[in-house]
Parts: sequence; structure tokens; C-alpha cells
Amino acid sequence: MLLPGHNDNVKYNGVLYHVQTETRGTEEAPYVVSLVFVEGRIIYRRKTEWLGAVDNKSELGQFKELLDEQHADVIIELKSDTLQRASADEQEKIEMDEKKLIARFLDEWADN
Repeated sequence: MLLPGHNDNVKYNGVLYHVQTETRGTEEAPYVVSLVFVEGRIIYRRKTEWLGAVDNKSELGQFKELLDEQHADVIIELKSDTLQRASADEQEKIEMDEKKLIARFLDEWADN
């Protein structure tokens, strides 16, 4: 993780949502991903790739702005009822992708 992310609980229309935005990837190929959870299930994912590297303070600052803006935008869309929830099939795929990512991270961590 290149930068600390954001985690917010948002109550809207009587439903508690958890919005999580974080950086992933490497300095050479970073990206920002936002996940929206309801009762532990991922109902939405937004991934924004950064074109190029983040290898100096200026680029890191711009990357942080992307992280902050994306997190805020997802919350705005959630509260304005414009967030496009993933279908049940898409939710399963997102959750499988996230589980694979976690497993790969744990494997790499165990090897070090």
C-alpha cells in the first residue's frame, strides 16, 4: 500500500454501508480501489488506475488527491442514490477477486 486509505460508515435510508478506499499496486503501477460493503458483502467496486509511476513527492500528492476524491465521490453517489450496485453475479466475481488478492498477499508475505 502506497498511502493510508479511508474507511467510513455511512447510514443512508436505514442501511449501514461501509465505504473503504485504498491504494494498491506498486510505485510503478499504482491504482486506487473503493469497495462498498453492506452486512459484510461487497455491493460495489470502483478501480482507477494511475497512468505512470508514483516516484516523487509531486506525483504522490496527486495520487493522494485521486484517493481522496474517489472516496468522497463514492459517498456522494451513495447518498444521492446514483451508485450503480453490482448485480449478484458481479458481487460474487468481486468477492472472488478480493479473496484471490488477499491469498496472493498472504503467500508473498509468508515467503518473506
